[in-house]
Amino acid sequence: MKTKVFIIGGGGVGVYLSIALERWGIPVVVYDGDTLDGGGATRLPAVNIFGQTLLRKAAALRVCGVKAMPQYVTRASDIPDCDIVIDATDASSSTRKQFLDVARRKGAEYIRASYDLLIGNDGLPGEVLVSLTNTVGFGRAEGYRNAPAAHHAMIAAGYAAEHILRHIERGIPLPGVVRIPLNPNPSGGENVQQ
Repeated sequence: MKTKVFIIGGGGVGVYLSIALERWGIPVVVYDGDTLDGGGATRLPAVNIFGQTLLRKAAALRVCGVKAMPQYVTRASDIPDCDIVIDATDASSSTRKQFLDVARRKGAEYIRASYDLLIGNDGLPGEVLVSLTNTVGFGRAEGYRNAPAAHHAMIAAGYAAEHILRHIERGIPLPGVVRIPLNPNPSGGENVQQ
């Protein structure tokens, strides 16, 4: 029997994570009531069909073959029966704690998948901080230290998808919080051109 995954949040991590898991044959349902406007929209793909831009995250995900619902998770009954609840929101820690409690009451595993951008001493983006845990996350109230861009979201979601897949298929523990360096050559050496 396939593992059923419910993802709360179709933002920077949720959108790419859900597409990757679906492509690997893991059934996913995403709930997100947000639109594709505001600051977070820069981390998501724009979807334009017949000259119409889809403004809801859920509609854009459905075009990518992911079952997505344009609504928020506001009560326990919103979370369907599933094996894993992945919280990919930027909700407050008190709201994330409610998601964790509901998942446990329903007998589902709770996974917090989130990320942040760390700035280096040179003032440039230095690392993507990725959290994959069974707790509510970084311990910060909410929001980002520094606003990440689309490529930071893709790095975080790719890392998250790979580790969640290993966790589902082989029972490998989640890695916790990791730092992914953005500058592969911090010494300032020459870049190799091919």
